[in-house]
Amino acid sequence: MRKCRTAVVALLASSLAGCAATIPHAPSDVSSAEIERYRFGMYQECQAAGDLRGEAVLAARAFCDCVYDTLSRNVSADAWRKLVFLNLNGRAQEERAALAPVLGGVSLCRTTMAPASATPHFEPTAALEGIWAWKRPFDDCHESFEFRGDGTARFERGDERTENTYRVAAAPEAGGRYRVNIAPTWFAFGVTCDGSFRDEGERRAPVYVLFGARLETLAVCDSADGADCVGPLRRERK
Repeated sequence: MRKCRTAVVALLASSLAGCAATIPHAPSDVSSAEIERYRFGMYQECQAAGDLRGEAVLAARAFCDCVYDTLSRNVSADAWRKLVFLNLNGRAQEERAALAPVLGGVSLCRTTMAPASATPHFEPTAALEGIWAWKRPFDDCHESFEFRGDGTARFERGDERTENTYRVAAAPEAGGRYRVNIAPTWFAFGVTCDGSFRDEGERRAPVYVLFGARLETLAVCDSADGADCVGPLRRERK
């Protein structure tokens, strides 16, 4: 197994949430899963950097949402593959040089974000209700989480489909994530976007959701400390 390395650049630190079995020999060998781990690692490290600077939680989330959106729109798949390739091969200096132009435009996010006070106090169960969706741009793998007002939910994760009941904690964990207890009532086996099959125990395990500043984005994590997250998902408007 290879080692995972992290390169810290300006306000953001790029990191991989997991390791693949082999080191790619060229950027073209980098998989879409490795790219997505790298991208979401940047999102998580952005939030961690905000915490270290002592920023308000909502302000930090709003900034990181904006950065993620900006990079998603403006960075090509080939550029992402090069960044991941350099990261996985421990070529930190070259990675920093390649990241510099990528991050050049995100400073605008500081001036376009509304202050944290613009987001009022919210009731988490009501805020979660609705459909939240995410699509991986490189292969269109789709995940959506529909939370209904009657306490039931439908999850679609790649080819997997589940019907569930859910209950949201009234208060967040220390990291700002709300625990959501899940109880599957029906499921259809399928491959999820991370390429795995989940057993019944994994489907029953709680998830932890982190709301964006305007309650229009959401990260869904498998643990309270933010490990194995999907997102940011976006609220779908009917």
